[in-house]
Amino acid sequence: MNNSLTGRGVLLLIGIAVSLGGCVTQDGSTDREFLSENLDVDKALLTLDVAFALAPDYKPSQSQFHRDDRITYSGFPYIEVPYFQKGLDVDTGLTGLPYVLPIPYPVPKIETGRSTYKVFGQRLDELHYRFVVPSKSMWNSGHTFSLLFQRRERWDSITFRFNTQASCASTLKVITPDYGYPLSVSAKFKNQASCLTVCDGRPGYSGECAFQPPPTSGG
Repeated sequence: MNNSLTGRGVLLLIGIAVSLGGCVTQDGSTDREFLSENLDVDKALLTLDVAFALAPDYKPSQSQFHRDDRITYSGFPYIEVPYFQKGLDVDTGLTGLPYVLPIPYPVPKIETGRSTYKVFGQRLDELHYRFVVPSKSMWNSGHTFSLLFQRRERWDSITFRFNTQASCASTLKVITPDYGYPLSVSAKFKNQASCLTVCDGRPGYSGECAFQPPPTSGG
């Protein structure tokens, strides 16, 4: 009898996992760094051209982790793009008479994973950079990203939200919130319907807006 119930529980967990798209990935290797010029624009969510009124610092360098061949970059402007993944994790519960014959059984719980891509800009000249916002297979976009850069070794950042289901201006003149650096940004989307806006960044979660709606599917 107990074996039958356990088997049904396993089947139930499998069904839930399938409906949620599998288990949540918690592996830190999902956080990667890229150069914009190495990404496929045709598969991107959007491209962003940024014109700085004052040139950002440009001291490029890179390092490689031989354990997994990852390469990290630093020294020039980049964007941070968050992605989300909802899936199933399993705890173990106990049933039966206490302290006599406890029987373990799976207890499903739904978790949301978070991953971030860091994409460094393609330098067109000292004032102009191009960024590619990539999609990520099996993950949902939060439809937000942050632009981060240094000017005379002082960090500044600004966060954007984009929408591919509505139309509004995709070319903006903005001012960074910390040091007031003026920027001109222009986004290009694959879809005709598109929208780019500035939002307040969420402290401690680079790339996210302070008000973060539920993640949407489809990229």
